[in-house]
Amino acid sequence: MTFGSANGADLPTASYPAAVPTPVVYDPMRAGPWTGPYLGGNIGYGWANVTGDYTLANNAFANGTIVGGPINLDGVNGGLQAGYNWQIGSFLLGVEGDFQGTDQNLTLTSSCGLNCSLTQVANIDWFSTFRARAGFTIKDVLFYGTGGLNWTHGENNFSGTLNGTSANLADFTHDSLGWVAGGGIEWMFWYGWSAKIEYLFLRNTNSNSTLTIPASLGGGTLTNTADASNNIVRAGLNYHFFFPYGGGWPYH
Repeated sequence: MTFGSANGADLPTASYPAAVPTPVVYDPMRAGPWTGPYLGGNIGYGWANVTGDYTLANNAFANGTIVGGPINLDGVNGGLQAGYNWQIGSFLLGVEGDFQGTDQNLTLTSSCGLNCSLTQVANIDWFSTFRARAGFTIKDVLFYGTGGLNWTHGENNFSGTLNGTSANLADFTHDSLGWVAGGGIEWMFWYGWSAKIEYLFLRNTNSNSTLTIPASLGGGTLTNTADASNNIVRAGLNYHFFFPYGGGWPYH
C-alpha cells in the first residue's frame, strides 16, 4: 500500500488547453460606439471682417448713404455644444447645436476737429449654430464636415467728445440669420470621452438696424446695414452618453 501511494504521487497531472476567447465579429449594420447623444464645451478664437453702410432717410437737413470701410473684430469665444451621432460601419451622420459667447470687438477713435473726437465700439456678443455633420471613422478617430445655420448678435455703438464733454450718439444692435460651414477631427480618447479641433466659417449678410432721429435733429431714420464673415477655430471636449451604444467594431 505504501509503495502504490508513492507511485501515484509521482504521476504527471493532465494539462488542458487554454480557453480560446470568442472572436469579435464585425457587423457593419450595427451602430458603432460613436452612436448616441453627447454634451460638451469648447473654447476658441475668432476673427471677423465686417462692413457697414449708413443710410439717412427722410431727414429735413440731409439724406443719403455713407459707405463704411471694413473693420476686423478679433477675440476669444467659448460655449457649449450638444448633438447626436448615428454610425453605420465607418460612416457617421449627426446633428449638433451650440451657443457661444464671444468678446470679438474693435474700438476706433478718430478726430472730428479741435477738441472733438468720435469713438466707434463694434463687437459680436454671441452666436449660435445648428448644423448637420457627416464623416467617416477610423477606429476612435472621426473626420467630419459640417454645415447649417447660424444666428449672430452684434452691436455697433458711437459716442463723441467735444471740449471734454462726452455723449452717446447712436447704438445699433444686430441680430441676423446666416449660414455656417466647416469641418474637424474628433478623437475618442477614453470610454465616452472625446476631444475635437474644429474650424467654422460663418456668413451673415444684410443685417439691418434702424434708429429714429429726433424731430429736433430733422427727423427721419438712420439705418445701418452690415455684412460679416466670421472665422472660428476652437477645441472642444464631449461626453458621449450610453457608450458604447452598439459595438459595430471593437473599441481597441
